[in-house]
Parts: sequence; structure tokens; C-alpha cells
Amino acid sequence: MRTRALVTALFAAILLTACAPSNDLLFLCSNEESVCEQWRADFEHDSGIPTRFLRLPTSEALARITSERGKPEFDAWVGGPSESYVLADKRGLLEPYRPKYFDSIPNQFKDEHAAWFGVYGSVLGFCINPHVLAENNLPHPTGWKDLEDPRLKTWISASSPLTSGTAFTALWTQTQLFDNPEEHLEKVYDNVGRFTHSGTAPASAVAAGDAGVAITFTPYCEQDFDPNVDLEVVFPNEGTFYEVGAAALLVGSRSESKAKEFLDWLSSARGQQAMGRAGIPQSPINADLPDNLQQFLASTNVKVLDATAPELAEQRDAWLQWSFEYLEFSK
Repeated sequence: MRTRALVTALFAAILLTACAPSNDLLFLCSNEESVCEQWRADFEHDSGIPTRFLRLPTSEALARITSERGKPEFDAWVGGPSESYVLADKRGLLEPYRPKYFDSIPNQFKDEHAAWFGVYGSVLGFCINPHVLAENNLPHPTGWKDLEDPRLKTWISASSPLTSGTAFTALWTQTQLFDNPEEHLEKVYDNVGRFTHSGTAPASAVAAGDAGVAITFTPYCEQDFDPNVDLEVVFPNEGTFYEVGAAALLVGSRSESKAKEFLDWLSSARGQQAMGRAGIPQSPINADLPDNLQQFLASTNVKVLDATAPELAEQRDAWLQWSFEYLEFSK
């Protein structure tokens, strides 16, 4: 299944890039499809530049631009947790650029050398379908430990750490909260019915009634699903973390001037509030905007871990290797 998905994504990318005129802007997007389309449509409307995108989960996007080293098929990359951008920068894949509103981005949400900057933020949690839990006499989890309960076996939806930036954030968060994280993670993963390709998909599975609990960034639980479906957001009582969805200029961009104009736009109010227009209530990063991520973190009662993107990036490869070995032999 994973191989088929990768082949499909690669074929779509070949068609997209082959058909894209050289005067277009072509960006790689690692957010929800509706947000990617909102960015595309709004930027094209505001700038007059024909704009296209290819959507790939964060880890696959990083692998894609790594394989293209310096000769990318894309002009810019936007979306997905910033630790992957830290790794992309270390690999020499990002071209530093200070967008127009760079100074309005708080220091902890951007690279000091302007290799990347934050566009939106989301807090990690559970998306719960209370009806599914009640109908199947399942426990209502309030923390990470509760996800170990064998009664939840097959009723948890989560994305794969091998393809999804969301999944790595969830994995890393749990490693910080348990003395024996491998044992805890194995119990949780054993309860996952099917690992999704993308971190945005588990909330949809819960909304459809195919799962009772999703591990996801909570704005994906708050989008417009069937009005007859009531979903609940739960922040784990032991603690949680958040993503800074980033954006960057790629080394060897097809059209650097258009890419820079796009990044200027993404740093502006218009670009950073596009997520809400797409129905996904992600927080803007620009500190001049209302309801920005910095304000949320300063005022929330949710227990949020304190860490930086470089700290997560340092641990990423080791935990992804553990995930590969565990998932390879357990599912």
C-alpha cells in the first residue's frame, strides 16, 4: 500500500511539473489539501502569477527535495513542522531569504539566518468521536497513557512516522513524557487500526466513524465535517506539543523572483490567515495578527512542552529508525 501511494504521488508530480509553464509558480505543500488550494488560489488572485502545487506529507516532501538536491522541480516549500526544514537547511537545500514581514515573526518560530520562517501553528491532541466510543462501549481517553488500553485496539487512527511530520511530533512528544517510551509507544501503536499516509487524514477517519480517536493536530478536528457529527478535541493531560508550519525558498528554484514574492505573501496577514478561510483554524505566526500562536501559548491552560525545532531535528533520525524497525515487523 505504501509503495503504491509513493508511486502514485511520484506519477502525479511528473505530470504536474511536465505541464507547468516556466512562468508559473510551483510550490510543494505539506498542509491539508484545502489549505494548499487556498494558498494557491489567493496568491494567484493577489499577484496575477499562475500558481500550482503538489501536496506531499512532510517526510515525503523532505525526501523528495533531498533527492533533487539543488535542482528542484519546485520553487518553494510550505507546510509541515519546522524541524524538517531544519534538516533541509542542514542538507543545503534551502536558500536563505528574509520575507517582507520577517521581523514580525517571533524568533522562536523562524531560523535566525532566514532559512525558513513560520506561517501557522497547531497544537497536538486527540480528535474524538464520542458517539463511536459510546456505541462500542469504549473508554474516553484523556491522556497518552489511556491510549494503551487494549479495548481501543483498532479504534485509534494515526499517521505513520515514516511519511508524516504530524506523526513524528506525536512520537517525539510521548518520548518526553514516559520513562520507558518504547514500551508505551508499542502499546499505543498496537491499538492503531491502520496508519494513514498523511497527518491530516486521521481526523477524517474519526469523522466518518471508522475510528473513535485520532492523534492529530487539533485544527484538523475543527474543520467542517458532516454537521450531524459532533467531534471533541482533547489535549492530553500529561502534556503535549505543537508544530510551527514553515515555509522556505528552495536552492535552485525554477523562478526565484516569483518564489520570493510568494514567501513575502505567506509572511503577510493575507497569507497567514488563509488557513481560516479554508476552514482549518490554524494559528497565524505573525505576532501582529490576532489569535497568533505566541498569544495562544502564553495564555492557554494546556500543558505544552518547551523545545525548539533544532532540538526535535536532532532526535528525528533515531526515532524514525526505531519506527521503521517496529512498524516493519509489527504490522
